[in-house]
Amino acid sequence: MTWKEDIREELIRYQEEKEQRQFRLHDFYDYSEQRLASKHPRNNHVRAKIRQVLQQLRDADEIKFVDDAGTYHANAVEDSDESQQQDTNKKSMEIGILEQMEGEFEDI
Repeated sequence: MTWKEDIREELIRYQEEKEQRQFRLHDFYDYSEQRLASKHPRNNHVRAKIRQVLQQLRDADEIKFVDDAGTYHANAVEDSDESQQQDTNKKSMEIGILEQMEGEFEDI
């Protein structure tokens, strides 16, 4: 898994366990740092990588940076997995339609 996938997984786990979408950076470190470090043993800068990926997720509107105290709100971390699945389903449907259309044109 990539760092981004692992962080998303940790955010979902955090949300489910804590029953909240808002989190502080230091709480997320406490919750996830050891698990992420064990998944990525070659990375000696786990906290920096967590911050980097959280910024990427923020830029992708999956989380929102709430304040200068390191507070985040997970907008659609779970929803992003669902939207990826929906995109995959949509593409499969489009391919099926195109294949059907090709078959119809062959009959002409």
